[in-house]
Amino acid sequence: MTLDDVEAMTTEMSASLRRGLLSGRSASSEEMRIAITRVENRTRHLMDPSEQWAIMDRVAKSVPITTLAEEANVRFVLERDFEREAKARGTLPAEFGRERRVTHVMRAVFDSPTREGLRDRTDAYLCRFSILELSSGEEVWADSFDFKRVARGNFLD
Repeated sequence: MTLDDVEAMTTEMSASLRRGLLSGRSASSEEMRIAITRVENRTRHLMDPSEQWAIMDRVAKSVPITTLAEEANVRFVLERDFEREAKARGTLPAEFGRERRVTHVMRAVFDSPTREGLRDRTDAYLCRFSILELSSGEEVWADSFDFKRVARGNFLD
């Protein structure tokens, strides 16, 4: 996934959130705190946990999402597991995250079906994001974003 892919995906995502879950919210709305989890990788491409966290960090810190968050009074915070691991490694101070008050959780699942021919291979990536409301356990928003990569050449041994 390239930076351009993340930018395009977060632009679409912010529009979807604005039309759905965050419609009617403003900077004066009660604060919504969304804990982000690392990506669940179902692709054939290996992603270590740090890459899975980095993708979600890029999403949460992208310009379209941070702009929307300011306009709708939404804060993205790290999932408690990440905090615990980072504190154990000493990369976060012990007092970090004490005032969490998380109201929602954002999850992401990445899938990638691949089509191979004699002269090219196409990897299609489907990124499904969902937000759960913690008080009810209900999924309050979900959307999918996709992009493709084509490799050309002779794939015969």
